[in-house]
Amino acid sequence: MKYELDADNTLVTVIILILLVVSLPSAIAARVAMDRFGPFHVAIATSLYMGLVTAVAPFLLHGATDKAQQLARELMPIFAVMWGVGFGVYYPCIQATYTMIIPAGSEAELMGLYYFCTKVLSWAPPLLFVVFNNWTGEQKAGLWVLAAFFLLGIIPYCMLDLEKARGMVAHTLQSRAKSPRSSAGLAEEGSVDKTTNSQETAQVENRLTSNSLNSATSLALQEGL
Repeated sequence: MKYELDADNTLVTVIILILLVVSLPSAIAARVAMDRFGPFHVAIATSLYMGLVTAVAPFLLHGATDKAQQLARELMPIFAVMWGVGFGVYYPCIQATYTMIIPAGSEAELMGLYYFCTKVLSWAPPLLFVVFNNWTGEQKAGLWVLAAFFLLGIIPYCMLDLEKARGMVAHTLQSRAKSPRSSAGLAEEGSVDKTTNSQETAQVENRLTSNSLNSATSLALQEGL
């Protein structure tokens, strides 16, 4: 895109900064959207949004003529904002959706599986982008490949019965709060230990007091005799 639009290094740096800066408040706004619509539906909508934005970008960000290059350079910050919003919402939603169907007690291994799956094919989109870019000589083909990844990612969501999946793990969620591996479980365990220690201390003090009274009574009886 840099060479196709004749963009200098300053413009490319600004575009990247815009994308990163916009993604931060978007991630915060994603919480509001997830509270209202649920992370599952927001994730599907965001995948569709990112696919459409990425598919439309090649039609506007091209440099066939000098006038087209100038227009594309003016539109690049707008697309950076749209991509930043999409990335800021997309990743929190897919992770929140996944955590909704994790049974209690299996958080560690299933989150490890989640991160493995997100990284094991992370090389595929950049590779296909380079292949189609070099094959056609135009970067719009590479962008369409990236758009296809976002749109194809909707298919697994459509195949997921979220309500059934949540129902399958519902009986484990009560034990998650009491699990010693959770913060709530540690807090509860700590409070139980404190209560037990207090009770044991009180019992010891009662025994000591009782022994002291018995000793004093015995001494008093001996002196009286």
